[in-house]
Formats: sequence, structure tokens, C-alpha cells
Amino acid sequence: MDGGRVDADEPQEKGKPELRPINKKIAWLIRHMWPADQPPAESDRDVARVISEATGEKMSYSLIWQLRTGRAANPTFKVLTALSSFFGVPVGYFDDGEQGESIQEQLDALAVMKEAGMSRASLRMLAGMSAEGRESVADMIETVARRERRRAEGSASS
Repeated sequence: MDGGRVDADEPQEKGKPELRPINKKIAWLIRHMWPADQPPAESDRDVARVISEATGEKMSYSLIWQLRTGRAANPTFKVLTALSSFFGVPVGYFDDGEQGESIQEQLDALAVMKEAGMSRASLRMLAGMSAEGRESVADMIETVARRERRRAEGSASS
């Protein structure tokens, strides 16, 4: 993103978790977790203004630019807390170890579900389930997907 324009993050290799530096994480959050009740951000200035207004933590557009471009790779805990609060992610998302990777995997799955049209209420219910409950839902999804594939293959060969 040159000139302070917000661009999408780069595609991730399928099936392989990617350890993302903070600049990639911020780009991902802007693209996938931008609150629906906020106007789309078109520049670092927009991002800084909206986050500042929503969290009360002063963010300059130059800080957002530095973080997003990798020129400032070690923000303060206050900044991370404000970003976490605004985007609705745990502050551990910004960790560059296992915790951050685990949270990113969960967020990637949620983003796919949101893009597929799942409602926020459904996502909240899913997030509130136990690991066993989520596993049961995943099993049901796989079963339905297999049935639909067989049905589609059957109608294609007719």
C-alpha cells in the first residue's frame, strides 16, 4: 500500500498455517475483521481515526503506516490492546509464537464462515461451544459436504 492506501493481504498457501509478522496481521485484520458498523478504511489516516474514536487510544496515521509497512515491528502494549479491542481479537493474536498461530487459524476459519454467509449469531454460538461441540458441528458439515458431492457427481454422470 503506497501513499497510505489500505490494500488486501497476500494470499496464504492453502493448508499451511503462516507465521505472520505484525504488518501482515494488521493488514489481515483490516481486510477481514473491520467492524461492519464502521465505514471502510481507505487510508492509514482512516484506520487511525476510527480506531482512536472507538477505543479512546490516540493512534496517529504515521503509527498505523509504520506498523502496516513493518517499519515499527514492536508496538507498545497499549497500542496492541487498542488494536485487539477494536478488531475483537485477543491480544495474544499479535504473539509471534504458537499462541498467535493458533488464534490466526481460528480467525481464518471464522473469516471463511463469515464470507460464506454465516450470521454473527451463528458464529457466536459456535465460538461458545465446547471443543466437543465444535467437533460435532465439523463432523456434520463434512457429512453434508460428502452427500452434496455425491449428489453432484451423480447428476453430472446422468
